[in-house]
Amino acid sequence: MVEASLALARSLKMVSVAEGVQHRPDWDLLGRLRCDVVQGYFIARPMSEEGLEAWTTQWTLRES
Repeated sequence: MVEASLALARSLKMVSVAEGVQHRPDWDLLGRLRCDVVQGYFIARPMSEEGLEAWTTQWTLRES
């Protein structure tokens, strides 16, 4: 279902967004399936604008 939805979005030249990603295996799968945007607790919990800069630094280090 996810793979078909992503293929449909690509064929319609739409940006795909996966919501509710909470675990690394989900993140990895969506990357392999070329999902454009991913959001969920695996990436970050809801935060204030002030917390964004600190989160950006932490996320950059995490992916290195």
